[in-house]
Amino acid sequence: MSKALNRIYREREHYEKEKREAVAAKDKEIQDLTKWKHDAFAARHEQNGRITMFRIQLEAKDKEIAALKGSCTIFKAMLGTEMAQAKQIAALRKTLERVRMWANAYPLKAFPKPDLKKAAEILKAAGMTLDSISADTMRYVISGVKDIVEAALQE
Repeated sequence: MSKALNRIYREREHYEKEKREAVAAKDKEIQDLTKWKHDAFAARHEQNGRITMFRIQLEAKDKEIAALKGSCTIFKAMLGTEMAQAKQIAALRKTLERVRMWANAYPLKAFPKPDLKKAAEILKAAGMTLDSISADTMRYVISGVKDIVEAALQE
């Protein structure tokens, strides 16, 4: 009986050893799965963090784009206003140049200054006054300037 008992003990030890090895293998499998699950969760969490960070960056870029569009709209409006003002300034310069040309049309070299006392005496003898001639000349000059200015204002 002792051989049979020894054989039973050996079989039991062998069974216990196989049982411990199977439990250890299952524990290792559980540890590996737990680690895999933890790593997968960490990776997913990291990926979610990256996605969230990307969304935040995307929203910031959208805000920058909106601000730039607003600035661009303002710039275009300002540019349009400045271009209109530049055209208006060019037109005014053209008008002033016409007035200057008209003012320079009678240079002293070509038309020397007359002796106004002598002209007044001659005009008085003919029944006219130097004041009426001067007033008529000034009306002509101012009327010419007025025509230039009105033409510029109508453009």
